[in-house]
Amino acid sequence: MNGNCCSSICERDWFIKFGNMALDHFGRIHEPKRTDASGAWYKTYDWRGNGRDIHYIVNDLLGERRPITEQQYNDESFVSP
Repeated sequence: MNGNCCSSICERDWFIKFGNMALDHFGRIHEPKRTDASGAWYKTYDWRGNGRDIHYIVNDLLGERRPITEQQYNDESFVSP
């Protein structure tokens, strides 16, 4: 809760009181969203400035992070290694 609760007990008490209201506001998921490992790739980069940024393609399901070129990062058709 980003430091807005003094302990996990306070956090639990808040969720018991307001959890359903928060889910109703932000939307409930009636069926879990699923993806296979091949569809879980996304691009990201570490900003270093002065053209020294390091670009990656990442798959959190597989625990992989592979370096790519800036051209691959900017190529919208490049979606998986």
